[in-house]
This record gives sequence, C-alpha cells and structure tokens, in this order.
Amino acid sequence: MYNLECWKEIEKEYSSKLRYYHNLEHLENILKELDEVKTQILNLDSPSFAVYYHDIIYTPLKWITN
Repeated sequence: MYNLECWKEIEKEYSSKLRYYHNLEHLENILKELDEVKTQILNLDSPSFAVYYHDIIYTPLKWITN
C-alpha cells in the first residue's frame, strides 16, 4: 500500500495552482474509471502507481503571443 510520504508528494504536486487539468480532480476521475475495471486486473498496484505518477512532474509552457 502507498505510504503517507508518497501521498504527501502526490497531493503537493497535483495541488499546484499552476495546474489546470492534471490536478487532484483529474486523478479522482481516473481512479473512478480504474475502479470500474478492477475485477479484470490481476495486479492493481501497477496501474494505480501509473495513475498517481503519470503527470506528477508538470511544467506549464509559457505561450508567447505576438
């Protein structure tokens, strides 16, 4: 199971004010979808890990308009 230290990192990164889409709500939506198919998955740890960390590093692009 994921420990508290890992969750704190995930929560901190996905709660950044710079995030518009890849935020905690986005994670919740993906986890709901994963929950719908969990009976078809033998090892739920791997896809769960992928969900939590798929966009943990996020650097918003600076768009330059002319």
